Amino acid sequence: MAAPTPTIMPEELEIYTPDNLKSNVWLYFGFPKEQGKISSKDKVVCKICMTKLAYHATTSNLRAHLSTIHPGKLEEEEGEGSGARQARIDSMLSPSRGLPYARQNRATDLLTRFVCEDMRPVNVIYGSGFQAFVHELEPRFKIPCYRTMNSKITKLYDTTKGGIREMLRGEKLALTTDRWSSLATESHVIVTAHFIDEDSEMRNVILDTSELQTAHTAANVSTCIDSILRQYHVERESVLAITTDNATNYVNAVERYLGITDILCMAHTINLAARKGLAERSVATTVSRLKAAAQHFKHSPTDSYLLESKQKLLGLKPVQLINDCPTRWNSTYDTICRAADQQAAVAAVIMEKKLSCLELSSVEWTLMEKVSDVG
Repeated sequence: MAAPTPTIMPEELEIYTPDNLKSNVWLYFGFPKEQGKISSKDKVVCKICMTKLAYHATTSNLRAHLSTIHPGKLEEEEGEGSGARQARIDSMLSPSRGLPYARQNRATDLLTRFVCEDMRPVNVIYGSGFQAFVHELEPRFKIPCYRTMNSKITKLYDTTKGGIREMLRGEKLALTTDRWSSLATESHVIVTAHFIDEDSEMRNVILDTSELQTAHTAANVSTCIDSILRQYHVERESVLAITTDNATNYVNAVERYLGITDILCMAHTINLAARKGLAERSVATTVSRLKAAAQHFKHSPTDSYLLESKQKLLGLKPVQLINDCPTRWNSTYDTICRAADQQAAVAAVIMEKKLSCLELSSVEWTLMEKVSDVG
């Protein structure tokens, strides 16, 4: 006669394991409870798969289930000391207690990595939604306070920096450096190291993004770069070359003050050449109108909706026009290509709304198509 098939219990079933049951097997089993009382003492439920099994005062049936269905769990328990096992059992049976120190600390370290590696503000972990999510996963985990997080982040920063310092030891490096401004108009210098490791793999490591509060003179820039190199114990002799844009102050900072070979950035050089071509009067005038059109549709919801309806009517992808960034020629190229693709819809809206100031002639549209063909 075939053995009866175990019953799968609903996951929301309340399971209770009495404190006097000390066998390690009971870490994974308990009695079903209904309305706060054990509903059956001759049935137990597996906490892993929620299977209901017969219980006859011995754990042989339970152990057989673990051995057959969850063998890894049984091996884990048999290889664990009695003290550690009891601590885990007590922890599971007493959810009101906090996590063991080692697990709390490990979870906090991972939370710190989440904030740093995903570049999130620290206060993201104090939001009600995030805390509810964490509580659902592990109600015993305590979100660390702001001071603890700051301490953990500082420690992770120092550890990571030390690892990079060790990684660069004895290597020949090529550096790239650039400047940029934040939304708060703070000026920064960023330095990145590039090298080939012992496995012949190219490695790229950002060394620092340092705020430069003084004027961007060659002397000040060189001092900033030199300070970053000293933080990582990198000698100037180890640096084969530094790639910069064509700005005179950066070229002089590298070659004159640091005494390192400067290589002009190819992308920046191409950008300068492309911008000269785009500065031709016929092209510049047309691009100016395309930018004005992009601005118009951005600030006019009515005409933006009309453009979308025309795009759908003409079987075009409903997308907005692009307003370029003057310092990047490829963004101007994107502006031209987008307008060329959406020519029919844009022209239809301009004609219907009588937006003569945005109207492009057939010659100008043809010019844009030719410019877009360079890609």
